[in-house]
Amino acid sequence: MGFAFVSVVLVYYLIRETPSDTLSEDASTPGARYLPAKPRVWISMGICWGQNAQVHGKKEFPYKEAALRSVSLWSKLTEAQPILQISYTESISPELLDYKKGLEVNGAFVYFNKTNDLPCVLSSQLTRMLAYKLDIVSPNDIIITADVDAFVGTPHILDPLNQTKAVWIWQYGLTEQGGETFAMSFIAATSLIWRDILGDPRDLNQLSTPYDFRNNENAQSWGIDQLIVSRGILDSGLCSLPSKNILWKTVGLSPDSQRRHNEDCWKGTRSFDNCNKKRLLSFCYWWHFYPNDGIQALDNKYREIMKELETSEEPELVTSL
Repeated sequence: MGFAFVSVVLVYYLIRETPSDTLSEDASTPGARYLPAKPRVWISMGICWGQNAQVHGKKEFPYKEAALRSVSLWSKLTEAQPILQISYTESISPELLDYKKGLEVNGAFVYFNKTNDLPCVLSSQLTRMLAYKLDIVSPNDIIITADVDAFVGTPHILDPLNQTKAVWIWQYGLTEQGGETFAMSFIAATSLIWRDILGDPRDLNQLSTPYDFRNNENAQSWGIDQLIVSRGILDSGLCSLPSKNILWKTVGLSPDSQRRHNEDCWKGTRSFDNCNKKRLLSFCYWWHFYPNDGIQALDNKYREIMKELETSEEPELVTSL
């Protein structure tokens, strides 16, 4: 396997509520935590319980089913540990608790976030960047943001981490060529670097305050997470772009301004673009789904990936207990 860690960490699974306006104080005090001998790699994902995005044809996409399979693939194919933060609007139901157990059996560390001022879907997108505040994450651990509908297809997805950098951006080539914001699948940095990039906001409200349209669950609020992380990375100086790239203007920065850090960035090429039902690359590091893909498409791809890894075994996915 391209990137291995030998430390073993015993963690008790607890139901932890982390309201979006008051992220738990104990989770932001790394000095009080056990520091492992080797840094761990965390895959940070989020979903909104009971609601889907109402844009880009996503309102019927089975995100809950995707998350179950996604955390299972990360756990089975790599030595990274998935974290799934579930944003919810009302109360924690028995169904949600059962779902949490299924995620844990498939390898995830699960946290609950009660939404308040922000829309649920937006909250679930933003919480991925603040995983460094969670109590299980140590300062030197590496956190990789990911979408739940991104299915890792090979252990080699983590090979870039063998290069010592401050920031890793898998789809840098897409941004360099087209000027899009840096894609959340996948961006990596240590816990301390994430804190520096984002300015260590106390909560999701402070993180998203500069964006006046943040309260609207529509096309305008879609992509705020990528705007925030793109601006933070470029403003830090840890990763840059050609001066004529339109992302500088999109995030309101000048490419000529003085930065607080020297560039220290791994830049993924277009070979790290996603594969999907309309596009196959010569080597598929990961698979991304279309909004009109259903549970059957998720299950077929999950089983295909697992059979390629374990041709002698039938892949097992726990969907309920």
